[in-house]
Amino acid sequence: MGAYIFYTHNTFTNYHVSMAIESIAKQNQDFLFEEFIVYNNSTDIETSFITEQFDKFNLQKNFKKLSIIKSYPKTNSVPADLKYQKEHIIGHQWYFLHKADFYLPEHFLGDLCKSPPSQKNSAYYLNFCKFDLRETVGPELIREMSKFN
Repeated sequence: MGAYIFYTHNTFTNYHVSMAIESIAKQNQDFLFEEFIVYNNSTDIETSFITEQFDKFNLQKNFKKLSIIKSYPKTNSVPADLKYQKEHIIGHQWYFLHKADFYLPEHFLGDLCKSPPSQKNSAYYLNFCKFDLRETVGPELIREMSKFN
């Protein structure tokens, strides 16, 4: 079963986190992950805000376990963070990385869990088509765009 890494860094705000977590909750198909891992390498966002949003959107039903990474590399570099994650977040067949500025299409997680990449013998990291949470696009349009197939 897969692990879900929710990733933040200093260019994000609480708005991004809330919208990204909302996109998990608004999935229109059932899905289940072994673990929801909070990787909050941000000095601007409190980890407690992320876990409060997790609870607010009732995501416990989709994740068997909630974990928080407590130590991070001292970097502002996404590649350095990804390298650290690959080296320190282990024990799963596959990993899904969700950066907090991405709003997921409403069918994405259900489709992914129906056909996970776990049939292979080595771990996989997945990226996905995304809708950026840019200030020029309002929340309602982002939500509407997530309905496209």
